[in-house]
This record gives sequence, structure tokens and C-alpha cells, in this order.
Amino acid sequence: MTDYQEISALLVFDRLDREDPSRPDERPALVRIFWGAFYILWELLESLCEKVGLFTLEQLERASLEVRRAEWNIYQALVRWRKERKAALYRWLYERMEPLRQFGTIVGYAVHARRRRERRIPLRTLLLEIVYRIFYFFWRLVVSLLNLAAPVAACWLLFVAVGYFTSLNYGLSVRYNGTPIGNVSNEAQFDEVRRRVAERIGEGEDIGTADVSMTLRPMPRTSYTDMDEMVNRLIELSGRDLFEGVGLYIDGQFIGSLPDSGWLLDYLDSRLGDSNPAAGAESARFNHRFSIQKGLYPVSSQTANEVIEELFTRNLAEEKTYTVREGDTPIGIASQNGISLDELVRLNPNVTTSLLIGDSLTIAHSVPYLRVLITRTEREIEGIPFSTIREVDEEEYIGYQRIEEEGELGEMEVVSAVTYADGEELERTELSRRLLRDPTPRLLVVGSRQPETQPGSAAVADTTNDIIDSLAGEMFIWPVDGGRITMPIWGYSGHTGNDITGIPAGTTIRAAASGVVTKVAYTAGGYGRHIIITHPNGMQTLYAHNSANLVQVGAEVVQGQKIAEVGQTGWATGNHCHFEIRYNGSYLDARSYIGVASPR
Repeated sequence: MTDYQEISALLVFDRLDREDPSRPDERPALVRIFWGAFYILWELLESLCEKVGLFTLEQLERASLEVRRAEWNIYQALVRWRKERKAALYRWLYERMEPLRQFGTIVGYAVHARRRRERRIPLRTLLLEIVYRIFYFFWRLVVSLLNLAAPVAACWLLFVAVGYFTSLNYGLSVRYNGTPIGNVSNEAQFDEVRRRVAERIGEGEDIGTADVSMTLRPMPRTSYTDMDEMVNRLIELSGRDLFEGVGLYIDGQFIGSLPDSGWLLDYLDSRLGDSNPAAGAESARFNHRFSIQKGLYPVSSQTANEVIEELFTRNLAEEKTYTVREGDTPIGIASQNGISLDELVRLNPNVTTSLLIGDSLTIAHSVPYLRVLITRTEREIEGIPFSTIREVDEEEYIGYQRIEEEGELGEMEVVSAVTYADGEELERTELSRRLLRDPTPRLLVVGSRQPETQPGSAAVADTTNDIIDSLAGEMFIWPVDGGRITMPIWGYSGHTGNDITGIPAGTTIRAAASGVVTKVAYTAGGYGRHIIITHPNGMQTLYAHNSANLVQVGAEVVQGQKIAEVGQTGWATGNHCHFEIRYNGSYLDARSYIGVASPR
């Protein structure tokens, strides 16, 4: 009996001793039944806990024994592994040191025999044995090293082979009459060599295709022959009278050959010096690209200095003029003569402001073949238009206006690189813009009070406000779906509108205000496809360079209605909308009415 069982029995006996059997039980029958059942359940629970506890203790003891046994097995395995590794190390060292051990044994035996004067091993035999042992030791060492180095060497050979075959390049080995003249990468390169040879030898002559053979061979890229060197070899083998000199090339075209380049360089330097560029010029250069190449040239291609100087001083075209007739316009004149409006304005700066019948306009003028181009950086201050803010004074009658605050133009510093030729501006490239001062808006006060009518009068009061209708910025909307103004009015001479760019072809163009279409036309130059709308207050708007016009003359359009699509017809570079606002024969700056960028 376990300690737990003994304690339980003592508790039961003690409870029985305290109960007197001769004393009648005065508790109700229901209570006695309940307590009897409770005692029975309590005894069953005690018995169950006793059995479970004993089973659990037995299982824990068994598991602990298994853990100790596994720990002992692992320890024994580690001990055996350590002994085996130690024995293997000793065995490996013994095998590697065996030749040295045998060599020491032989030497020791020989020394011992000599000291005791016993039978000696012959010296020749001893030396041979020593040499054999040394050779055997090093042979084993070399074999071991080879076993280690062989995989590394195989990987290296594979890498070299892959690199060689991937970098392998093919080219054409060229021979002329059986004589090798060089290597080229492809036939197009040799065709360029043939062209240069024909250019030097003379127009219409060639080296002949039957005398040239090309063989495809693998070769590194470094073995390609320089084209100029191959040209010299071909010319040398052509059998013509040759001399060693320099060739003059202008814009890549061969002009002629000279014995040396001294005269030519001095002449070009003197032309640059005669230009005397003004202060601030960044560079002075010619309008043509010159190159001088040394080599062999046929005697027939030699050109005299006077011929080259005559080429440089001649004019490219003769001067051409046009007499203004009735009905002529600047755009029409430019279109009739095949030039752009910009070119016409550049040749005749006053053509847009003064065009009278009988005036003689320059259409083209003679230009020297060789011109000196001077490029300088110029800074100019560009005005930024101000907007108009309208305030309504209900105390004043319609038609009243008062400028409360004058507007002030803003300032923008524009830095441009300008190229001149003989004082004539050829090109202007904008480099940067820097805002110096923001524009100050103008404050305009207008009246809104209706005029009073006389009693009994049938007249209807005039509710229009000419000032508001004609000048207020709110009258017009942005005419294109997107974009911004990049070239303002008078951005260059003759530019009478604002160019809205940053929009693709086909973008919708809308009527900036309601009105009647008074012109729908197309011209090969100038405006291209364009539309003019006349508004009730007498103002007009023009939409030019359209890809398609979608309204007809006489059509009444409302503000925002689609009337055309963006294009680049006429004198236009790139898709854009040329937008103008006209009033009483004057061109107005549209930026004061619609802003500078699309609000959508």
C-alpha cells in the first residue's frame, strides 16, 4: 500500500470513528441520500486519481530512462568518431611521411654500420636508393598537386575557349590584282573606299571591279585597315602618276589637292582675322566644314591656289527683287516666290508695317560662298503682359469706366545664343529665362447701373457695355484643348499672333467667343488652313495652320463650339495653333485675354 492509499484509509476510518451508529440520524431522508451519493462519488474519484497518478509517474520514469540511454549513445558515438578521425589523421600523415621515414632508416643504418665497422652497404647503392626515395617523394607530391590543379586548369581552359569564340570577329581581306591592300569589316566600308578613290582620281573613273577580290576570314577588330591608308594603297597600285600632298574636303566632298597645306591654312586664318568679331563674341567659324587629309593624289587632281581662292570668293546666287502690285500681302508675296514669310521679313524688315504699290522688295540676294559665322551670347529684357481685373460699381451707369490702378508689365531676362553672318542674324537659340519682376494687374472699375427711362416712353434701355464687351478678358476662352503659348505676338518680325504648342495633331480647336464665320480659306504658305470669326463687338479672331476646317463661311458659332483641328499646314514647323485677336485693324496680345496656358 502506498503512502497515498494509507492517508486516504486513515481519513475514512477517522470519519467512521466519529460517527455513532447507535445514535439515530435526524437528517432528512433527501439529505441523507445526497450525502451518501456524494461519499460514493468521492471514493471513486480518489481511486481514479490514485491510478492515474501511479501511471503517470511510471511513464515519466520510463521516459527519463530513455533520454539517459540516448544521451549515452550519442556520447559513445562522438568518442568513436573522434578516435576514428584521429586514427585517419595519423594514417594519412604516416603515408605521406613514409618516404622520409624510409630515407631516415637507410641513412641511420648506414651510419650505424660504419661506426660498428660491420658490413657496409656500397656507396653507389646507398646514393641510388636515396635518389629513388627523394624522386618518389616528389613524384607523389606532384601527383597530389596535379589532382588539385586539374579541375582549376579545366575551368580556366573552358573560360578562355568561350571568351575566344564569343569575341571571334569576321572581316573581309581585300586584294587588288592579287596584292593584299588591307582588311575591312564589310562591303559597305570598301564601297566607301572605292568612292574616295574615284573622287581623287577623277569624276567618272573607277579602279574596276574585276581586279578586286574579297575573302571572308576570322580576324580581330584591331586588324582592320584605316580607310585613308587603303585609299592610298589602291591609288598607288592603280598605275597613275601620283604625288604626295594634301587633299581639301569641304562638307565631306573632295575639292582638289595641293602640294602642302601652308597656303590654305594661312588664307583661312586671314579670313577669320578679317572678320574682326566684336567684343562678346564667343566663337568665329566658317559656314562650311573644312578637312585636310595627307596622302597620295593623282597629278591630274592638283588644283591651283587661284582656283580655290576664286571658289571661296564667288557668290552663290544673284539678287532678285519683286515689285508690289495691287492686292499683294506679305504672306501672298512670300508664297508666290517660294520663300517663307520669315525670310521675306528678314530681307525686308518693314514689309509688315509699310507695303505700298510699286515698292521693290528683295526676294533673294547674292550670298558669298565662304562666310564667317560669329556667335555671341545676348541678354534682353522681355516684357510680360499684365492682366486686367474688372470691378463693378453699381452706383455708376453702364459705360462708365475708371482705371483704379495702372497695370505694369513684368520683366523676363532672356539669354540667347545668336549667330551672325556679315552682320545678318541667321539663328537665335534661347538658352535660359529668368524672371526679374512679376507683372502688376490693372484694376478697372466699370459701371453697371441701368439708365433711367422717361415715364411712358417705349424705348428700351441699352444694356450693353462696349468697354466690357470689347476689352474685358472674360470675353474669350482658351481656344484649344490643351497647350500653352510659347511664341508670343511679335516674337519675331511679322508674327502677328500667339502660337499655342504642346498639342498633337487633330486636337480640337474651339471658338474663343460667339460670332459669325467670315472667312474659311487655305493657302500653300502663310496661314495654311485658317478660319476668321467676326464677333458682335467688331473684334475678330483667327485660327491658323489647321489640319481640318469644320465650319463654313456665314455659319453662326457659339463660344466653345468645335470649329477646326490642330495641324501644321502653311508655313509651320510642328503642330500648333496660330491664334490672333484683331480690333479696328490692330493686332492685340491674346495673352491679356486668355492667359498663357490652357486651364483644362
